[in-house]
Amino acid sequence: MTLMPQQRNTMLSIRSRLLVSAGIWLFIVMVMSGLALTLLFRNHELREFREGLEVELIELESLVDATENGEIFIIGHPASPRTNKPLSGWYWQITADDVLVEKSRSLWTYQLPFPTSPPVGKGTYSAALGPQGQDIRMLARAMSVPGSNKLAILQVAGPETQLNANVLSYSYVIAGVLSTLGIGLFVAILIQINFGLRPFKRLKERLAAVAQGRAETLPENLPAEVRPLAIELNTLLLRNAEMLERARTQVGNLAHALKTPLSIVRGEVSRLPPPTAEAILPQLSEVDRHVATYLARARVAGMRGVLGARVSVQDVVTAVCRAIAAAPSEKVIETHTEGLANLWFGGDQNDLEEILGNLIENAHKWARHCVMITGRHSDLSIIVVIDDDGPGISPDQRQNVLNRGQRLDTSKPGSGIGLSIVRDIVSAYEGILDLGPSDNGGLRVQVVLPAAVSDG
Repeated sequence: MTLMPQQRNTMLSIRSRLLVSAGIWLFIVMVMSGLALTLLFRNHELREFREGLEVELIELESLVDATENGEIFIIGHPASPRTNKPLSGWYWQITADDVLVEKSRSLWTYQLPFPTSPPVGKGTYSAALGPQGQDIRMLARAMSVPGSNKLAILQVAGPETQLNANVLSYSYVIAGVLSTLGIGLFVAILIQINFGLRPFKRLKERLAAVAQGRAETLPENLPAEVRPLAIELNTLLLRNAEMLERARTQVGNLAHALKTPLSIVRGEVSRLPPPTAEAILPQLSEVDRHVATYLARARVAGMRGVLGARVSVQDVVTAVCRAIAAAPSEKVIETHTEGLANLWFGGDQNDLEEILGNLIENAHKWARHCVMITGRHSDLSIIVVIDDDGPGISPDQRQNVLNRGQRLDTSKPGSGIGLSIVRDIVSAYEGILDLGPSDNGGLRVQVVLPAAVSDG
């Protein structure tokens, strides 16, 4: 049983399924890994950023002092130059009782927002809006200043854009690394899948060889997962061949069993009085014709669609022409062939011999000087054309010859059922048999049959 093209197109191959599933899982894993690594790096950057602000806050604490009357002041500025550049994003500020004591030059004319009163010795770390609405991270701490009864609120801040820029740069690097790793893993999976499915590819190629007639069985030296399938298919192929051979033998035996009684009955009838014999003999001939026709149909019906059916048209034509040339004849007929070299019939050899044997023999009977046999491919079919230069057949008689096997000239030897049998065999293969005028002036017989794949 073969799948129709639309069925094959709607089914996803095992290789495609594995690749698609592997690609989806790789994409999910890589995306999740990238997000996790980026989140870890951001947390790391936040800790590093806070530690940097902590260092600046400690330096700022060392610069705070109080006068004799308890007023808080600063004895110097922090050494970091980035707090001197206006609106650089790096700021510090000291307040006491909500009154500005000192601020960095980078704040210019602005001030940092006053925090809620932080506990002494413990800092509060938060996001805030700096000058001109920029996002900043701010660390604030309250400290008691010796010689003063006031609490000094120290604030240091840095730009969140710097933090985000570091995370973004890192995410680009991670994306590039994970993409390269993902592509490498996908290629490795592809190689692994191709290697793992190689036995199935070998099985498929051998099964195609069996279907084309280039092999009889499938290989059984396969991995353990595939070997049982090959063994079962081989068993099925052998059983199918045995059943077909048995059916062919029984059909042949039936043909021989019927021929002898019919010959005896025909001989006995011929001894009867002429009126009786003339009435019975045509009926016997009709019985003989029907027996031959239906036996041919039964034999062909068992061979249609069989795996391994593949026959060389050129070999069959050569054998038929050799047999005809060896038979005694009063006239010399030249036989020419063309286009048969790479023509393969997808059926049984005996059927092709029956078809071409009858057609070529008829062409030689009626030809005057030559017979031309040509062949060609047409999609999934082969076309064999047989031309002779004989008298031909009129259009109104051609259909009668095909339909009823009518003999147009009883002076020629033969039973007269050859074309009828050919028609039945061709019909069993869903082929076409057509009669028409030949360019040589005689009859042209064209037969269309299913093709098999050639070695090339």
